Amino acid sequence: MYGFYLASVDPISRAYIADLAGKNKRGRAYGYYYLSVGLISLGESLLFGLIYDMFSFVWAFIYISILLSICIIVFIITDFSKIIQKEKVSI
Repeated sequence: MYGFYLASVDPISRAYIADLAGKNKRGRAYGYYYLSVGLISLGESLLFGLIYDMFSFVWAFIYISILLSICIIVFIITDFSKIIQKEKVSI
């Protein structure tokens, strides 16, 4: 399952970050992205395991479903046109 995610989502996120950051800030944007993904994955795995151990797997998946729903809503309502930098084309 993780391999499917990695093969489908990772290239898309790399291209998306490259579009948002522009040529001059691309390396720093990748660094911030992968730092945040790593830290959030670590914390989320620990919290998921804690909920799984203390309550049940059902509550752990309900918790993840709620967080995923919030993320989807935030992604839908975010105005990315303010973030994307238009590069000047020189001839």
